[in-house]
Amino acid sequence: GRCVGQLGKHRSDLHRSRGQDSRSPTLSDVNSILDEMELLQQEIINILEMHQKDENVSTNGDHHEQ
Repeated sequence: GRCVGQLGKHRSDLHRSRGQDSRSPTLSDVNSILDEMELLQQEIINILEMHQKDENVSTNGDHHEQ
């Protein structure tokens, strides 16, 4: 969702701000990307935990029906 859009935005901002040397990001660039990656990591963990809970609920439901 929103993190992917933000990552894309930062990627295009970095290309504009780096100037000629596109292989040397500033510390600020790296910190910004790190922040976005940490948000994305947390979002992925939350999604995986929700899926795990959903599987546990459906597994418990199947067990009780037998």
